Amino acid sequence: MRRDRPGDPNQLTFKWAVRTAENRKPEPPATSIASTASTARDRSPHEELRLPRRTWVSSRMPVPSPLSEAAAAGDFGLDESGKLIRPSREEVREITETHAERLRQNLIDGDTAAFEQGIVKYAESFGQPAADRLRRYVHRIAGEVLQTQPSRSR
Repeated sequence: MRRDRPGDPNQLTFKWAVRTAENRKPEPPATSIASTASTARDRSPHEELRLPRRTWVSSRMPVPSPLSEAAAAGDFGLDESGKLIRPSREEVREITETHAERLRQNLIDGDTAAFEQGIVKYAESFGQPAADRLRRYVHRIAGEVLQTQPSRSR
């Protein structure tokens, strides 16, 4: 069976365009070596290596630094001598894990008001970017649990 028949629907065909003066890309303007050297000096040497800023929020568990205002307000409590506590990175991880577990349970139970209230409280202590990341993380881990649960039938 020949596959190069003109009307064969299984045959892949290309329509090649002929290059003409109208559809050619314009040539870039000629620049002198002196003008390119001056613009290269004006830029930092690492400018070309910079990655574009992310616009999406990661769904990994955040371990942010606590806001200084939250620590000064006593959000993390007082130690034995009455000094304000500024939690370490390990303590922030524990706080976030505990908070994420509570928020996950709120989502599973369908209590969206408690979930939103918990996100706001986290934002007050760690900032809005960390709260956005915690929201994505909790949605991800709650979704994993909800996908593994059998569906409820009436």
